[in-house]
Amino acid sequence: MSFEAIPNLLADMLQEQKNTTEAITKLMETLAGLRTKFDGAAKAAKTVIATAAAPTADVPAATTLPIEAPAAAPAAAQASTAQLDYKADIAPTFAKLLSAKGAPAVVAVLSTFGVKKGIELAPAQLPAALASALAALDA
Repeated sequence: MSFEAIPNLLADMLQEQKNTTEAITKLMETLAGLRTKFDGAAKAAKTVIATAAAPTADVPAATTLPIEAPAAAPAAAQASTAQLDYKADIAPTFAKLLSAKGAPAVVAVLSTFGVKKGIELAPAQLPAALASALAALDA
């Protein structure tokens, strides 16, 4: 290798460093956007939980079902179903639950819905599944 090639090598290294910095910046922006989207989904899930937990005049408080039961808030669940996407809204919460509490916690939540994989959840189950996963994270 001759000394004439050194400026070219340095220029290549600087360009690679610039490309890497740009890629990291784009990744950070994407992650920040996902965090914002996750926060929005978490707020929606808490709204569903609050709506489902509030006793109504027709149903005594003692007979109110917990949010984990798929029939707890059918109207609220159906209304929220159109807004939730498994991969975008639910999967990140299950991943967080997996890293925080381990696989048994994820299996326990999924088994309440009769599935072995989160992707097998029916669209109508997504709001309740998100609420259950968030509750398991808080437990």
